Amino acid sequence: SSSSSVTGAFAYEPQETQVDVDEVDGEQQRSSSKVVFFKRNRSSFNDELRVKNKIKRKEQQAACAVERMQPREQQQQQQQQQQVEAQQRSNAHARREVVLRLAREERQKERDAAAAKERNGNIFYFEKTRNAANY
Repeated sequence: SSSSSVTGAFAYEPQETQVDVDEVDGEQQRSSSKVVFFKRNRSSFNDELRVKNKIKRKEQQAACAVERMQPREQQQQQQQQQQVEAQQRSNAHARREVVLRLAREERQKERDAAAAKERNGNIFYFEKTRNAANY
């Protein structure tokens, strides 16, 4: 290595341009060992994943088995209950719709009646005044 004279804050050391072959070799070996380590890590991670998935699958299978062990009758009862609830919900919805429709129609009738009354009133008033003018 060459000695350098430090001048001020910007001390600069000229680097050797020639590189040892062994050093490069060592660098390569180091990087390749890194790759191997990474591969090993990844494979162990995959193994863990595989184990986790296997456990999950087993748990799901166990849950399914438990469900299968439940008597069919109970399941049917549950389904019926759900159907009944759904029916009730839809009935309530339909009832609400009907009530709203009737209310709308009622309001419309009232509006029509009011409009007709106003028209008739005007006509009646007009008739009265015309008749009065005739007499």
